[in-house]
Amino acid sequence: MVHEGIARYLKEGVKRGFSLNLLKQKLLEGGFQERDVDETVLFLGLKPVGEKIKMEVKPAAQIAEKISTGEITNSTSSNEIKWMRIGGIFGFILFSLLLLLYISSYFFSIGLGSLTGEGLQEIPFAASSLILFLIFFVVFLVLIFFYYFGFTKMGKYLKSKLLFFSSWAIILLVIILIIVSVIRVVYLYQVFGDSNAGDANINIIQNISVLLKIMFVGSFIGAVATLLFGIASFKAKIKYSKIAGTLHIIFGIYGIVILLGVILGASFFENIYIMITTPLLILCSIFFGSLSLLSASTQFEEDSQRFGR
Repeated sequence: MVHEGIARYLKEGVKRGFSLNLLKQKLLEGGFQERDVDETVLFLGLKPVGEKIKMEVKPAAQIAEKISTGEITNSTSSNEIKWMRIGGIFGFILFSLLLLLYISSYFFSIGLGSLTGEGLQEIPFAASSLILFLIFFVVFLVLIFFYYFGFTKMGKYLKSKLLFFSSWAIILLVIILIIVSVIRVVYLYQVFGDSNAGDANINIIQNISVLLKIMFVGSFIGAVATLLFGIASFKAKIKYSKIAGTLHIIFGIYGIVILLGVILGASFFENIYIMITTPLLILCSIFFGSLSLLSASTQFEEDSQRFGR
């Protein structure tokens, strides 16, 4: 495969007086695949140079200095590296907020999970509460978007189609699920905010049932996408990526099993088990995923500065 970074390095190196064989050797030592180097050489139509050019030390020193200072770089790659770092930062913010949310849920009665039976009429659905709820979902959406967007850039940089497309699939599914969740909450606000609506409330409850089915299908597709994302992350040769990939694989399989259990009417796990393991898997996955994004940005930035990638 013709690699833009390799092509820039070779053209600049030959222009400055490096021998082709020496340039190839440096690229291979830097971790590039020999096949990519050979295909790029063939594409550029370069030929081995004579010994006379090899002896020109001064131009060689000049290009070495340019590479070491990062002057010979690929602007596209630099942009991808920047988004990986941003994704890692947003990932840690997401991790912190979720950790705070999970801890607080054990000490306070929050969320719609407690809205059953007589308790429905005891909880006021104030407009301010709904606004705060919507703000929370918007913040959550922004954080998770930029977190996985960093992985799309990593997939593009590594030329991993599986990582690229699975990341985008998760982003789109999360957006859809959050929008559906917000609509569901607005419907619930209408139902319990006006208990005298009669037939209108019945129609709203039917709409909520449809939304729940959409959320179920979306969750199942999301579990499959998470599994594929985990496989792609596991294959990436980045620090912490194997741990992050393993956790995503486990979480993907875990989600598929639970959802299949719902379809089959079976109960594989106790509710208390699900309430404990699900947050732990989510938090650990995001934590190590964020670490892998930051590690990737550092590693690729060093490669870019050394080889003009």
